[in-house]
Amino acid sequence: MPESRGYTIQLEHTCVRKTPPLDRSHYILVGACLESFLKKDVVTEFLDYIFPKNLCIHSHNHMVNVITMIYLTHLMILITGSSGQLGSYLMEGVKNSVGMDIIPSNYTEIVGDIRGDLENMLGDYEINAIIHAAAQVSVVKSVENPKFDSDNNVMGTINLLEYARKHDVGQFIYISSAAIYGEPQYLPIDEDHPKQPKSPYGLSKLTGERYSLLYGELYGIKVASVRPFNIFSPRQDPSNPYSGVISIFVDRAKKGKELIIYGDGTQTRDFVNVHDVVQLIKLALEKKAEGVYNCGTGRETSINELARIIISLSGKDVGIKYGAPRAGDIKRSYADIKRAKEIGYVPTTNLKEDLRRFFFR
Repeated sequence: MPESRGYTIQLEHTCVRKTPPLDRSHYILVGACLESFLKKDVVTEFLDYIFPKNLCIHSHNHMVNVITMIYLTHLMILITGSSGQLGSYLMEGVKNSVGMDIIPSNYTEIVGDIRGDLENMLGDYEINAIIHAAAQVSVVKSVENPKFDSDNNVMGTINLLEYARKHDVGQFIYISSAAIYGEPQYLPIDEDHPKQPKSPYGLSKLTGERYSLLYGELYGIKVASVRPFNIFSPRQDPSNPYSGVISIFVDRAKKGKELIIYGDGTQTRDFVNVHDVVQLIKLALEKKAEGVYNCGTGRETSINELARIIISLSGKDVGIKYGAPRAGDIKRSYADIKRAKEIGYVPTTNLKEDLRRFFFR
């Protein structure tokens, strides 16, 4: 039950001291308190909930439960990066969510920069949780422009954390990255693995994660950090030169163009479909989980194998061209997901079948 902004005091003046049963005029008073607190027209909703069901509220506790139910339906979960690959799926899968992104889309109600004036941009919303998926996500771009990378991934995160601290936001879920680990010292990679990022992107994501966890310790926010490995979905944009390897390979294969592999192709990744990532984030949200969680499949796939699968599914006679390794890329990577499984995570990714379903129907 909310106890801030004078809400409990208002309720005491309207219903705590009333002797049950309460009549319609008392319900209207309570509804008016809700409307004042939420800045929304909820009196009608409140009455419509009670009277068509012939509810007779005979106790203060029952009244509080009903009010809490209505109050909670007006609390919102802010999803940043809502126009992006992961954010758009989160918008579809998380109830009572409001999307924020610098790029307009059907999933974004608040068009704005996470580094901007959040007090103004979020003024019309009562936010009780934040899922922070907005980020500069390209390793290559981070190497080309590390300042831009850190401005977005570090300062943008701190701006959101400050908003959460000042507004008593109860839960903050930070979307981190497997890039924070750097070159693995052992496999599979668990959450306690040393963090030695090899790119500005990996460093900025690690810094944002550490700020998030520290705010949790200092200010009582429930903070969970989800570390996805290599996400794929049909919503990756192959026209973006910084897009993931899967979307680029698929696009080129469909056009009958040779696939370009940087390095010898023996480097491995843990490819996880976006629905599994959404699954773990929702579990962290629902269970109010704290701490860090890897999100992957626990299996590694080489880039050579990925290329062969995509060529086979495309039905096109295309070749593979090898180029020089890219700066910041690591050799092998796949996740230990035991900790995620402890809160109910069950990965469903089947790489070949998901690629067929997503791209080659």
